[in-house]
Amino acid sequence: GGPCSGKTTLLRALQQAGYRVEVETAERALEEGIAAGHSARQLRADPVKWQQQILARDYALFDGLPEDDLLFTDTSFLETLVFGARAGLEPGPNLDTWLRNKRYRAVFFLDPLEDYEQSAVRMESAGLATQISGQVRAAYERYGYQLIAVPSGSVAERVAFVLSNIRTD
Repeated sequence: GGPCSGKTTLLRALQQAGYRVEVETAERALEEGIAAGHSARQLRADPVKWQQQILARDYALFDGLPEDDLLFTDTSFLETLVFGARAGLEPGPNLDTWLRNKRYRAVFFLDPLEDYEQSAVRMESAGLATQISGQVRAAYERYGYQLIAVPSGSVAERVAFVLSNIRTD
């Protein structure tokens, strides 16, 4: 899902239940930068440079993930590509080939929440979050994923839904 769809809250609950979770690299980079005394706006002042840094961090993360372990990520490389494209970056043929070969076993997709809240690291408006969510969905579909739509509900209900839809093959 896009910004503020409840991904982080859901994943924190899955992590508390004992599942491995990889946090969002962009959020981690923003938190590190803010801790070092920079604002999120300063860190993202050059959108192309920012997205190149996040793409590099995400590539290192996703290329190194074990293929046979069950884990959840708070973002995906495809989501990062959407943000990169919004900054004017387009994937080359090598990256496109990598994306077609490095596959997620399942993709759970959360639509934007109605009670969207901005924060120091989530600066998008509710309208922009909805737009980005649609772009992320389209990117998954372009790469041939069948998305598992996670219905809105309580965190416990969403955790139960995800766990009931995990494929182990």
